[in-house]
Amino acid sequence: MSPLRGHLPLCFPKRCILHMPYRVEERREYIRLNSCFPVEFSLIFIDGRPPSKKYQGFSHDVSKGGLCIRVRDLQPEDAEALFQKKAKLRLAINIRVPLFRKPIYATCNVTWLEETKKDPSGILHPSGTLYSIGASYEDIDPHQQNQIINHARRLKWAPRIAAIIIIILLSGLLAAYLYQDRIRKQNKALVGQLVEVSEKRNDIFKRLNNLDQTKMFLEKELSQSQNKIQKLEIAISAATEAEAEEKRLKIAKFQSEVEILQQENLALKDKIEDITKGEVLLEKQLASIEVESAHLELASVQKMKDWISIHRNSRTGLVISYEGDKSLQDWAFTYDEALAAQAFLSFDDIEKASSMLDFYKDKAKREKGLFYNAYDAYTGRPVEYTIHSGPNLWLAIAACKFMKYTDNSAYLKLAEDIANIMISMQRVASDGGIKGGPGIQWVSTEHNMDAYALFGMLYELTKNKKYKKAKETAFSWLKQSAYNKPQGRFNRGRGDATIATDTFSWAIASIGPKTLKENGMDPDGIMEFAEKECKVKTQFYRPDNRGTEVIGFDFAKAANLGRGGVISCEWTAQMVAAFKIMANYHQNQGNLKKASMYSKKAQFYLTQLSKMVISSPSPTGQGEGCLPYASIDNVDTGHGWRVAKGRRTGSVAATVYYIFAQRGYNPLSLRGAKATKQSRKEIASPLRGSQ
Repeated sequence: MSPLRGHLPLCFPKRCILHMPYRVEERREYIRLNSCFPVEFSLIFIDGRPPSKKYQGFSHDVSKGGLCIRVRDLQPEDAEALFQKKAKLRLAINIRVPLFRKPIYATCNVTWLEETKKDPSGILHPSGTLYSIGASYEDIDPHQQNQIINHARRLKWAPRIAAIIIIILLSGLLAAYLYQDRIRKQNKALVGQLVEVSEKRNDIFKRLNNLDQTKMFLEKELSQSQNKIQKLEIAISAATEAEAEEKRLKIAKFQSEVEILQQENLALKDKIEDITKGEVLLEKQLASIEVESAHLELASVQKMKDWISIHRNSRTGLVISYEGDKSLQDWAFTYDEALAAQAFLSFDDIEKASSMLDFYKDKAKREKGLFYNAYDAYTGRPVEYTIHSGPNLWLAIAACKFMKYTDNSAYLKLAEDIANIMISMQRVASDGGIKGGPGIQWVSTEHNMDAYALFGMLYELTKNKKYKKAKETAFSWLKQSAYNKPQGRFNRGRGDATIATDTFSWAIASIGPKTLKENGMDPDGIMEFAEKECKVKTQFYRPDNRGTEVIGFDFAKAANLGRGGVISCEWTAQMVAAFKIMANYHQNQGNLKKASMYSKKAQFYLTQLSKMVISSPSPTGQGEGCLPYASIDNVDTGHGWRVAKGRRTGSVAATVYYIFAQRGYNPLSLRGAKATKQSRKEIASPLRGSQ
């Protein structure tokens, strides 16, 4: 039996007080903290024996006056020495991290000793007896003594502080999630309201159209009946006097027929009057819906601008062209960037428009002075190495619009560099047509319309006559080589009579109805041809699988493709913009009937597009409204390329053109692009002189 066990029971059921260097009342003056950190110690024997081996323990209770040490492998003879007050403790307290920091040294007296085979949780430890040693400081540096208690306090409060921080962070994340979820729900609700109102408007449009058709039929019948009455009255007055009785019978028959026709006419007039009353009632309903619709459309257009902004990379300034098509993920098409830059300008967002143009001015890789069709929105590297004239022309047009809008010539050189390359193409062509790009032989009507618009803008901005000449050359090619006079419309390109819907809308937007009319190209005929050959009716299935009937414009004549009708949201919006231009043209000409007709057409097709607005499918899109590129994904357009994949793919081009259509904005004209005071304050530099 060990010496210790000769004086004490097998284990200490209670704490054993060995000696008390200070009163109990004094010890209670100190705050005790339950903190755990490594403590190395050895016994210093009073009789001068060599120190014991070093023990490794851990602190338990810590106060300014001392601490409790727990150790498992204390030798019985050492425990006996502590019990008989024959030894003190030499401590090396490790309170700091990292481990290379020096420990704190202290000499301590032992105040109590406790022995148990269970840890604080009550679990038995077969590996050995657990000792708890109460130690009070005898010799310790006061500064280090404070460090121990401060560290103990930190250990005590750190978990609580960490828990509080975690709770705050989780609360913040939850609040952010709830906020984003609320925003998503609000945006989706706005899209739902817009679609619902558009469907109501569409229903009224259909009913008005049916009434109008019925009214036209009845009016035609009434006119025919009146003509018959006139003929009968003439026949009555022309009856001969050969046989009095025969004349009487003949006149009576004619008069009977006249009476019947007059009764029928009265009935027809009543029906026409009823239809007119019905039309008035529907017009009132439509006017009421228009008020609600105008508010929703205004809010939706702003949300669409936000959707475009969300998908803009702040480092490159580029906007991702498609949301939802994995094969085109992160692609930024130059044509789409030019459109988006104009959209930002139209909202007075000069900074975003400028950052997009800065990319092309300073960072984008070029080949032969021209830009590639597409770049990676995040890295800025080319992802489609094809170079077409059209996207470059649109980029130069955006630069000109920026200059007109802000009175800033920062991107004039960018526009002129592109224009000069296009002029060089004109010069080498036998007919003055600008080909599709470097190394490309085909010539596109669309590209030459873009060039016509660009050269006109540059001439207006710089007064340089070379741009005036280039504009005239482009117009000459369009008139002589692209306009299909027998059919009253434009061909797709040189020697290419394929129907392309955008050539009709862009003819109105770039050349203008007045110039077309003055040069023997009927703008009304062009629009009539577009409606006759390219208008389609189809089912559009919304993301919730609900189908809705939509009327709009195909990329080409659907009957020639054998795939059924497909509505291009972008090209339908282009047609809406063209209808609005035509309405303004006829308004200025004093032809109010035609102006009203085109205005109604614009509203009708705009309503059809509103029925196709979807909520952004991506988490970053926050449910903002946008438009798919077409009513069906991954379908042949009929022009050598296919629509983007992805059932709910949001398209920048379609969304931007919808904004243009709603606001009556013409991207191919400098009209309406005026500098604002804010713009001039933010960016001010004098116009560069003509070269």
